[in-house]
Amino acid sequence: MITTKTFLKLPAFITLAILNCLIPFFYNWAATRYGLSVTVTGMASAIHEFITSMLSFYLLRATFSGHIPGQDTKFRWAQSLQWSLLFVGVADLAYGITAYILRLPPPRGLVPLFHELPYAAFALLSGYAVVLRATDQLEAKSRKWVVLAIALIAGLYFICSYELILLPFFKDPQRRPILIYTTAILYALGQAVMVGGILIASVRTLGFTEFLLWFFFTGVAASDFVLRYQDIGGPISGLSVFEYGWEFSFAAITAVALM
Repeated sequence: MITTKTFLKLPAFITLAILNCLIPFFYNWAATRYGLSVTVTGMASAIHEFITSMLSFYLLRATFSGHIPGQDTKFRWAQSLQWSLLFVGVADLAYGITAYILRLPPPRGLVPLFHELPYAAFALLSGYAVVLRATDQLEAKSRKWVVLAIALIAGLYFICSYELILLPFFKDPQRRPILIYTTAILYALGQAVMVGGILIASVRTLGFTEFLLWFFFTGVAASDFVLRYQDIGGPISGLSVFEYGWEFSFAAITAVALM
């Protein structure tokens, strides 16, 4: 009898997961060759991001299904990480719908919360997950030093994020509801903690597979930072190359989850 875990390890399934990573690079070629609109390529990208994130969520649940909360510390950070992937999948799909289908002109009121709330949940949960991993099974004294290191790195990252992204956003003459500013701050805080935690967690990895996991999460953070910075300058024609970086990173995380 083939169990779920055995099926996910089949060579054919793994091959499909690797080919899945190449999909983001297909859009640019297809758009140029067939003259596809931004609406088509953008929505296709959002759907692909949703599928890969949902698959990663399922893979992590299948991998850690035998672990018992409270008795296995590894379960705690994996559980938080899997839920962060679910939220980012929902957020990407919601963003695709609002940006490429609804295409509401400003001011949009509270409509952006449709995707900003799950994005904020993703950032906060992923930040919490990597901090749990970075401090896993450490003695109290060592844990304090690790938390301090994460706080310093996160603080520096947040300062850069605030100066380059949040401050111009707050100074924009177009005023937005307070909840929009709140989710922007929460997202930036979560991302800052995630980056700080990843740098420490990657040093404490137990193997190459986990190292790749944090490596591609770093790709997510890097792509996200540039995408948010680009948004400050207004819309650009076509999909940003960093949108492909965001999409590729999540597709790669799906492949890593199969290892």
